[in-house]
Amino acid sequence: MVFGMIRGAKDQALALSMKKWLNEKFSDLGEVMECTLDSQACTLEMKLKMPGETAPIMLKLNRYEIEKGNGDRYIVLHQFSSSREWVGRLLSRLFKGKRYKLPAAMSALL
Repeated sequence: MVFGMIRGAKDQALALSMKKWLNEKFSDLGEVMECTLDSQACTLEMKLKMPGETAPIMLKLNRYEIEKGNGDRYIVLHQFSSSREWVGRLLSRLFKGKRYKLPAAMSALL
């Protein structure tokens, strides 16, 4: 039970850090309104406000992996789904298997 509470707090901190990083990096494409991370299930869910869309888009990274290398941590993306089916398919096609270095603030929480 204690470990679950600790993991939950860590997941919330990681989700906030991820939201901030994504909003800084992709501000011209929209805004992450909500972000939820589950490190045990290796999933990330986001509610996005996108230009030209009348309603928020729900986006889920259905599976990711964290890798270590050269003192850094990386996220490997595997599969996406979305409230807009074509968005999930496109993201999966473009980013499946891609590896990205995590910012130091996120790495410190892992």
